[in-house]
Amino acid sequence: MCLMLLKIFNAKGTAYKSSLLLPVLALLLVVLPSPPAAKATSGLRVPTFMQEPPSHLLFSNDTGTQISCTAHGNPPPVVSWVLKDGTLTTQVPGLRKITGNGTLYFPPFLAQYYRTDVHEATYRCRAANEAGTVLSRNVQVQAVVRRQFHVHVENTEVYLGNSALIKCAIPDYVRPYVKVSSWHRGEEILLPDLSDVAGRYVVLSSYGDLYIRSVRTEDSLVKFSCLVTNTLSGEKQRSASIMLQVKELSKNLAPRTTQKPVMEVHVERGNDIHLPCNIHGNPFPIFTWYRVSDSSALYPIPSSQRVILSRTLLLIKNADERDAGKWVCQAANQFGEQRVEIRLLVNSYVSVHILPQVQIVNSGGAAIFNCSTTGSAIDGIEWLHNGMPLQGNSALSTGRENIRFITKTSLMVQNVGRRDRGVYQCLVENSRASAQAMAELKLGDTVPELIYTFIEQNVRPGPLISLKCSASGSPPPQFAWLLDSQPIMDVSLHHRFAIGQFVDMSGDVISHLNISHVRPDDGGLYKCVATNSMGSVEHSARLNVYGPPYVRAIGPIKAVAGEDIIVHCPFSGYPIEQIRWEKGHQELTSNLHYSLSPVQQGGYLVIKNVEPTRDQGMYTCIVRSRVGEEARRDMQLNVNSPPVIEPFKFPKNLQEGGRAQITCAVSSGDMPIYFSWKKDDMSIPTSLQITEKKEEFYSLLVFKDISAKHSGKYTCYASNAAAKVNYTAELQVRVAPRWALEPMDTAIMLGNTISINCEAEGYPIPTITWFKGQGKISQDFKPLSMRNNSLVLNLATDIDEGYYMCQATNGIGAGLKKIIHINVNEPARFEQAARNVSSRRNDPINLECQAKGDEPITISWTYNNGRIDLNNFRFSIAEMKTEKGVDSQLTIARSDRQDSGIYRCIAENPYGRAELVIFLAVQERPDTPSNLEVFEVSSRTVKLSWRRPFDGNSPVLSYLVQYQPLKYLQSYAALGLSGGDWSGPNIINVTLPSTSISRSYDSDLRESAIVAGLTPATTFLIRMQAINEIERSSFTDPIVLKTQEEAPTEAPSNVQVQTGGESELIVTWQIPSRESWNGELIGYTVNCSEEKQNINYISVVNNSLKSVIVSGWATTKATIRGLRKYTRYAVTVRALNSFGSGPWSAAIFGTTAEGVPEAPPQHVNCTALSSQSLKISWLEPPLQFHGGIIQGYKILYRPIVNQIDFPAKLEVKRTSNLETYLHTLHKATNYSMRVLAYTATGDGVASQPLYCQTEDDVPDAPASIKAAALTADSILISWLPPKNRNGIISHYTVYSREAGRKGQAKSYMVRVDENGYPVTYEARGLAENQMYEFWVSASTSVGEGEPTSVVAQATNTRAPARIASFGQVVRKSVGTALILECLAVGNPTPRARWLTRDRPVTFSPFYEVTNEGNLKIHLCPEITLARQIICSEAMRFNIK
Repeated sequence: MCLMLLKIFNAKGTAYKSSLLLPVLALLLVVLPSPPAAKATSGLRVPTFMQEPPSHLLFSNDTGTQISCTAHGNPPPVVSWVLKDGTLTTQVPGLRKITGNGTLYFPPFLAQYYRTDVHEATYRCRAANEAGTVLSRNVQVQAVVRRQFHVHVENTEVYLGNSALIKCAIPDYVRPYVKVSSWHRGEEILLPDLSDVAGRYVVLSSYGDLYIRSVRTEDSLVKFSCLVTNTLSGEKQRSASIMLQVKELSKNLAPRTTQKPVMEVHVERGNDIHLPCNIHGNPFPIFTWYRVSDSSALYPIPSSQRVILSRTLLLIKNADERDAGKWVCQAANQFGEQRVEIRLLVNSYVSVHILPQVQIVNSGGAAIFNCSTTGSAIDGIEWLHNGMPLQGNSALSTGRENIRFITKTSLMVQNVGRRDRGVYQCLVENSRASAQAMAELKLGDTVPELIYTFIEQNVRPGPLISLKCSASGSPPPQFAWLLDSQPIMDVSLHHRFAIGQFVDMSGDVISHLNISHVRPDDGGLYKCVATNSMGSVEHSARLNVYGPPYVRAIGPIKAVAGEDIIVHCPFSGYPIEQIRWEKGHQELTSNLHYSLSPVQQGGYLVIKNVEPTRDQGMYTCIVRSRVGEEARRDMQLNVNSPPVIEPFKFPKNLQEGGRAQITCAVSSGDMPIYFSWKKDDMSIPTSLQITEKKEEFYSLLVFKDISAKHSGKYTCYASNAAAKVNYTAELQVRVAPRWALEPMDTAIMLGNTISINCEAEGYPIPTITWFKGQGKISQDFKPLSMRNNSLVLNLATDIDEGYYMCQATNGIGAGLKKIIHINVNEPARFEQAARNVSSRRNDPINLECQAKGDEPITISWTYNNGRIDLNNFRFSIAEMKTEKGVDSQLTIARSDRQDSGIYRCIAENPYGRAELVIFLAVQERPDTPSNLEVFEVSSRTVKLSWRRPFDGNSPVLSYLVQYQPLKYLQSYAALGLSGGDWSGPNIINVTLPSTSISRSYDSDLRESAIVAGLTPATTFLIRMQAINEIERSSFTDPIVLKTQEEAPTEAPSNVQVQTGGESELIVTWQIPSRESWNGELIGYTVNCSEEKQNINYISVVNNSLKSVIVSGWATTKATIRGLRKYTRYAVTVRALNSFGSGPWSAAIFGTTAEGVPEAPPQHVNCTALSSQSLKISWLEPPLQFHGGIIQGYKILYRPIVNQIDFPAKLEVKRTSNLETYLHTLHKATNYSMRVLAYTATGDGVASQPLYCQTEDDVPDAPASIKAAALTADSILISWLPPKNRNGIISHYTVYSREAGRKGQAKSYMVRVDENGYPVTYEARGLAENQMYEFWVSASTSVGEGEPTSVVAQATNTRAPARIASFGQVVRKSVGTALILECLAVGNPTPRARWLTRDRPVTFSPFYEVTNEGNLKIHLCPEITLARQIICSEAMRFNIK
């Protein structure tokens, strides 16, 4: 059919297609069948985890890590990651990456990039789809930055024959991820998993310690080391190997331990755990393990397949919560006992479950989720709905009105709606882990909910119109369409209206109303109604079609008395200007009873609180358009009265077997009335045999034989044409308690755990109470406090045995009581495992053995693991039954030494076996020490050694040593005959405070001790005895010994010191007394040390101490040389013998003679203050070189000048200060300075020369000046340098002026070289035959000096010959070169000649006249000294 319609549709034109479109669609919607009903959530599945991430993740920054999370559902869920606070986890470049498949990746990173918010955070995996959202448990991510660490094996005391615990020391900061993987014993590898608990070597499962049982000598011959593994990176590290130092316990020792007296051990539930008991003693102790009950009582632990006892080690396999608690290890021997308490903590990983896991609840119903947890130390419970937390501030509130907490573990969802469906999660965590469980809430039958609705429209006639409504619900709703409250199919019988509906893929029902060829009278109030078995929902909106007003006819309108009603006017046409209402031809207006809405809102009429007599009748709706057209229509309003049910209730205190009836009566309402009943919202089952009787206005339920199954809520429904009403009453049948789980008599082994359940049914719910009889046979019951209905006995003890009563009451009847008897089967046991008994020799002994436990108990005795010979008249055994067991007594009539030993009392019954170890010590006086020998001898002490005697079974408290000097004995014969006289006043008694024990070559135990207080070089007679609590032993035979010599004990007396020669001291003394020599004196040692209080004391290694050894005991004088001058010395003297030196005498002081300083002053410094003054400063010579008292200082200084020019005189200045000032010095002159210190004896060493120059000053006036005419307009001025230049001449200033003329003179600056030349100046541009005055001044860096005298010279055309140079005295050293200038001027130019001693200078190897007319003397020989040389007749040079 679809194919045929498609062909027709494709064959025609466009206009034809449009005309056919709506009818075809309408036909299809009507003809095509609807799909089968389906729930709104069909096909959807909430997300569930296929791979949930772990609770903890520890990784190294070197390796990085990744966390995978996968989930499935329909549609496939989207997997993401969130932080603990719910914020979305984002990528952090280089540190955190989220892949597309839901993997959280942490790449390797450097230590400096560690971030707490990334690498130490809590993450959750989130999976979400349309059906719901689920979160994973908390994932604690912890990155560990690589750190270097080292492990080593801790050295500990190891004793032969005892057990040892060797620890592998791992630093605390890496212990969480570094574990012991194995131990190495030489080449042998010891693995934790392969350790036999009964073997000699066991690697403990707790911390990886190595346990060695029964240490042997060969254990000290091999090397032990531990191997650890970094569980994050897989790296392994092996410790350095150590050798065990195995010691032998040679003396009796009570049990002791290096283990902590109370220690905690943690174990994960299901793992094996070793409990060590590292106690040693001599003899090797007997070990007993106990459990500590809640009442702090100790109960021996029997060995089983799960709890294995191996003397000093206890292994618990597959540990669980039962094993948590206190475990006590007791070790005992005849010298004492030692206990170690181990507190075992079983860490149980948390788990959680939610019941029910899936709930399907109808709309408006209620759902309850119960969260049950297992595990230890639950920190908190968190509830989530679709990934969102429900708790607020950890309170029992959710923030949503319809969700509340019954308890922390129970959640109730009331009035279930669409928003409540999805995933509910319960998340629990403790310090070690977290877990989550999920449950799903599905909606069953739900009230329809509109998803899409049409809107009000204004259209013109002609076009097609389609109105759409969409709704969801379960079961899927059915749609009905109404026009002005009338079903559309009843209004229109032609085919312009088409209605259809279908269900889409999401389960929503979609309905269309299609109208073709719209006409003005099609306008009106359209309504879509979605209905299912749970209810209905509707939507209405107007469709306005342009056209004249029209009011269509509708059937009677029904109203319910007492309620409001809205009456719509069924009009069409648009636009409408006014709508009016009339009743009985009277127009209605808005008042307290009526309310009229405006035209824009549809113009409906609201009648409030409808009354039949007043409001029933005919109403007229009048509609007027804008052009004045009107339309009207009458409508009949019928008022119906609804049924009113009178309240009813069931009688109280209805019990099983009783009878009852209840009446549902209607006091008003239109007839006929129809009644129906439901129980708990369901039809009343016929199995309840409830009879219903109906009349016109009531219905009666009759209960003939009431039982508990009749309890429930009964609802009466009454309906008529106006309404359907209901009323509910609850029937509570009070049922006396009856057993659901009746407790029975039971038996339990001592120390085990038992739980006895007691459950009862009834209404109200019975209260379960447990009672215990006082005593084992008493039935005087007292209540017990139990957490639930079960009687739990944890670690049952004998006081738990007796009668118990479970009582169930609910106020109905007498209740239930059940008395049971719990028999605690007590194995034979003793309160203590061992004890010590002591007795004096020859005294009678009673050994008591009190065994506890259930009968029958048999007792047997052993002595040193052998049978006791009861045929011996001294032994007898007596037994007596007691309330708690059996007392046995072993009596020894007259004790003897051989009776000492180990006695065992062995008790057995059907439930177990135990033994009591009694260490019997028959005590007597100790034996005399034997083989007394001298082991070591010194001057005042002697070390004695002897064979350890029998202690008489009472520890030797001390040893008494007696000795006396041999010189006090009367004769050696007396010594030989009687061993000496030990009753005189010279006898000395010494109690040895302690002894040391060793084993001799023949394996005998020997003791040794040091006796002090002897005198040197003395012969003594010595003996000893042993002492215990009983008595003293006899003395040993005396032995003779001589002490060694000792250094003298007295110093030489009357020591005197005198000053000798330079740097010498003479020391004299007197010989010490003879008694203090302690041997023969061989000489004396004289020490001379510099006194530290000296003002010039300087500590110098090996230099401040002088020592002289003088030979001969009679020598009493010594001279000490090579001392420092004028220094105070402390002199001491001591005596020497062949053993050593005696004490030093008291220090006597002496001082050496005074000398001169041996070193110059230090750090001499010079500073120029001006051109004629200098400042000199210094530090005093080193103290050790003062040589006496420094009186002052001398400064030696002279100028550094040319010795030929004038001699430099050395000047001296004295001062007592460390600085001084030198004045009236030559200006700009370099001085040589030295400083020395002097004492009263003389001058010391002068310092090295120090050169210092005075500052520059202005120079003196040039020494001489000349002026000579050169030409008619020039004059040559020449001059000699200043006698005292006072610095370096920088330039000369030549001043000139015309003679007789006043005013400022002209000046000319003449620059000079480093030698001070030139010293001439040619004044040019002068007036002919004019007289001029000239003068010259010199300048240094300081300034211009004084000028010369004024010379006058006139210009001249014919200047006479003149010599411009100056004659002078020249002093030169022999062998130096010299140039003598001769500057001649005149016009014409004159010729210069040189004379010496009035004779012309001729050619000579020593002389040469230069082209300039100067005389050059190459080498001044001695013959030229003091010679006068003349240049021409006007200039003389005196050469010296």
